[in-house]
Amino acid sequence: MKIIRPDEEAHVQTVAPGGGTRLACALLAACLAAPGAAAPYVPESDDAVLLEVAPSDDAAIARLRQLREATRHAPDNVRLVSQFARAAIEHARATADPRWLGYAESALGAWNGRDTVPAEIRMLRATIAQNRHRFDSALAELDAVIATDPDHLQARVTRAVIHTVKARYDAAIADCEAAADDNALLLATCTGAARSLRGDAEAALAALDRRLADGAGDPGLRLWALSVAAEIAARLGHEDAGARYRRALAAPGAETDQPLRVAFADFLLDAGRPQEAMRVLAPFAQAEDARLRLLRARKQLMAAGERDDRDAWARERRALEARFDAVRARGGEDHYRERAYAALFLDEAPGRAVWLAAQNWRELKEPLDARLLLASAGAAGDAAAAAPVLDWMQRFDVQDVRLRALAAALKDPS
Repeated sequence: MKIIRPDEEAHVQTVAPGGGTRLACALLAACLAAPGAAAPYVPESDDAVLLEVAPSDDAAIARLRQLREATRHAPDNVRLVSQFARAAIEHARATADPRWLGYAESALGAWNGRDTVPAEIRMLRATIAQNRHRFDSALAELDAVIATDPDHLQARVTRAVIHTVKARYDAAIADCEAAADDNALLLATCTGAARSLRGDAEAALAALDRRLADGAGDPGLRLWALSVAAEIAARLGHEDAGARYRRALAAPGAETDQPLRVAFADFLLDAGRPQEAMRVLAPFAQAEDARLRLLRARKQLMAAGERDDRDAWARERRALEARFDAVRARGGEDHYRERAYAALFLDEAPGRAVWLAAQNWRELKEPLDARLLLASAGAAGDAAAAAPVLDWMQRFDVQDVRLRALAAALKDPS
């Protein structure tokens, strides 16, 4: 069975279609009243560009529109609706056009509230819920699938990824073991992320390298394995981490792997290599994650005197914030991770970054989320704010040279 890297769709940022949401005034007011929260961006003119999307006249869009229209005439056709939703999610991920994820959710709405829901529909709904960081909803869908089919491979793997994001490492490993059966590469890859954050990073990386050397696995699984290995090597501070990222980027399917490119871009930006980061991110230049890193890269270039486009940079920074505001106002996710990243690396506003990173840590507990809170707390001189991350690092013996350096600096700011 082909394995779809389960975290790819989680990085697609979405604005749901207008018919499916309403202005959440109370939520918006609470967010704006939060300590350090930024006021919403108001475009300077009606001509301001908030979102660029792919051209609408190509063959892929035409096919998607045909499928979407067909689902309107047959909303109960599981095969047809699943085909459209899957294609729409993939298109949204590959092109950074957020509308199609909302269209997919709308097409799946025919099964909302029903007692009996096909597993394929539940899996697609779980993907969208995961994307929006509605992890409880995603887990409910996955639990229902696994209750009916304990051997459902994709459900097990996806649930393992969510457990890892939530720092439930034992539960993640249990799902990986149930899913892998006799697939050694899948087992090493699925458990690799959890094990590497539970004190076994070197062993997890060694296991991945052994299985990759065997040459087994379909291209999608091998790409996921290469990506996990690169990220573990970077956390361990291995000299070959950059080469590992490039090896992953050269693998089949990497041209549409946004999470891999974003992770490599952060690695390059940390090393002060903004030009390389910009080339890596070019295929996803309109996605929020990529735009944040591109703005950070341009800021590094301006600081080095290699670029002078401060006015254009400021306009694009405001436009990106407007996209975050639009999603939040329409009932979407709060983008705490992205806002914290922007406050820390783009705006140099550590006080706001601390608050945003702390809110983000409540839901997301990946190394990037830990770094955002540690670095923001250090920049703001607020060591107490970093306590949840420091507790997590101690509890699980997290092996990450970047996090340990930030933690050490908090304890000894001199």
